[in-house]
Amino acid sequence: MSFAFPRRFLRPQWVVSDSGFEVKFLGMIKVSYSEGEKSVWFWAEPAIMVRGKFKGRSGWLISLSKPSPWNDGTLLTQEERKTIQDRTRAALEFMHVPYTEI
Repeated sequence: MSFAFPRRFLRPQWVVSDSGFEVKFLGMIKVSYSEGEKSVWFWAEPAIMVRGKFKGRSGWLISLSKPSPWNDGTLLTQEERKTIQDRTRAALEFMHVPYTEI
């Protein structure tokens, strides 16, 4: 099974928060979360939403539960992981990007 996505859907999108973090789509397979020089990323893939308020719309499956370690190799603490997940969700909602977590 395959799906076609509008060209605008494939363009990188990002948001910079006044709170000092940035969330950015890196191509078709990653979402990056950055704070200053430190960053982590999540796997993402385009999909058709099958449930929830975005049902039937083009969106993203994002592995928010599985962030990478910090780019310097440091593992995330539980508190950092939760903060990053919450901030990334908020940024996706601010960008009006349909998503579901995997």
